[in-house]
Amino acid sequence: MTQNHKPLSVDQWVLLARSSVVEITYDQSASDIISQNLLMDRENRKMWFGVTDLVNPTRKYYEVKFPGIPEDAEVIEKFRHGNNVHEMMFSWIRHFAPFAVREEEVNGEKYGLSEVRGRIDFRIGNHIIEFKTTSHDINCESDVINKNPQDLEQLVFYATLSGRLNEDHYLVYYEQDHHDRFRSFTIRISEGWDSLGFIRNRFESMVTSIRNSDSGDLGRCRYFEYGCKFRTNNICSCSKSSPIDSSSLFNNVTIRRNVELETKLEDGRINSSVTEYGSFSLWDLLIPRRVYLEKKGLFDPAEEAEPLYPDETLINVNNAVYDSGIYRERREMRIDGRSLGYFPMVSIATTPDGGVDQLERLYPVLVRSYSFEPDKLSTSRLSPFYILRLAMICSLAGSNMGYIMLGLKMDSNIAKCFRVKFRDLPVIRDKIMERIEEMEYSLSSDMTEDLPYCPSFVRDNCGSACLCKL
Repeated sequence: MTQNHKPLSVDQWVLLARSSVVEITYDQSASDIISQNLLMDRENRKMWFGVTDLVNPTRKYYEVKFPGIPEDAEVIEKFRHGNNVHEMMFSWIRHFAPFAVREEEVNGEKYGLSEVRGRIDFRIGNHIIEFKTTSHDINCESDVINKNPQDLEQLVFYATLSGRLNEDHYLVYYEQDHHDRFRSFTIRISEGWDSLGFIRNRFESMVTSIRNSDSGDLGRCRYFEYGCKFRTNNICSCSKSSPIDSSSLFNNVTIRRNVELETKLEDGRINSSVTEYGSFSLWDLLIPRRVYLEKKGLFDPAEEAEPLYPDETLINVNNAVYDSGIYRERREMRIDGRSLGYFPMVSIATTPDGGVDQLERLYPVLVRSYSFEPDKLSTSRLSPFYILRLAMICSLAGSNMGYIMLGLKMDSNIAKCFRVKFRDLPVIRDKIMERIEEMEYSLSSDMTEDLPYCPSFVRDNCGSACLCKL
């Protein structure tokens, strides 16, 4: 960041994005597609289960039966820290495996388990890497089984559902609190073992327990001793339950320490170009001062007036998009070697300028929830932050058009979809890179004076450490 450089304020960025808009059109067809998914009766709507639910079915049971229980502030902070290290891990891996991929989607559809979904952390060729941060040391094979059996299960489940049974896979731990060290293990599923049957039994047991409102056969939650919100709120009965029996899995996988991989990861950690604070999301770029506090460990989640988490409407609309016939893929947005997250891509037939034939191409989509009266929602009254964020996404996706899909909080069965066409998006892309450099400079120098202020609705929510209050 040069001495004469003046960072763009969020308000200036909003105006820049608005000036890049060519037209905004309400898309009735796309709105109907998403609304039809939302209109399905809640009791008949397919319930989705993540692979993480399968490895800890009791927690999923209580999340379904007691929705809306907030996480403890300490757990939230651990989650944020884990996400930050996860971003850095990808750069460490790419230092020695430049063609590695991340967050690959898997599902159980071809095995009759269409309700099961998951995302692999990282993959090098056909070898899956499951990455975990930990506050306790994992020194040997028995520690994996005794301390973190769910991590081993998760890796085996990903290998099974992605059809990579006859390969070596890797379970990697990063213990940062005291030692900054890796512990890596090579995992291989024994030939002939029915790992799919193991998954199916776990899935059916969980579904039956939820249907019958009886968690008795699921075993103790694996977070019971590590800050479980249901234990804190005296909701669960895990104190009376036995640990989950995974003996058949333990007897049918081989685990061995992989020092060679640990050495490669440590070399990547030391020599990769990624900063110690990891990468940013697009949303981070709009709240630079808050992100500074978070990445420096100066932000106390307990002081947050209202946690900025996805609400139920947003979750439901996201699910409706993924379940619709227009969804095609999740695409990673990158700039100058930095990842800025993943966004859904949809395929909607459009008519080219001056043409008659319809073209079907992939377009990025921004999914949000809308809190106000539906009558106030129109092409001329979309939130400027919606437009800015879509412009940022489109600039990284190389598309001059994208979609804003809004779920209405006041009517959970309705979604509104708007098609936005842009021009001059390379300018937006340049501003994204400038903001990343500004934030990286601030984090490395501890100089925050020139960081733009966050939007007021975030500024008022940051507690005593806020850098925006006058």
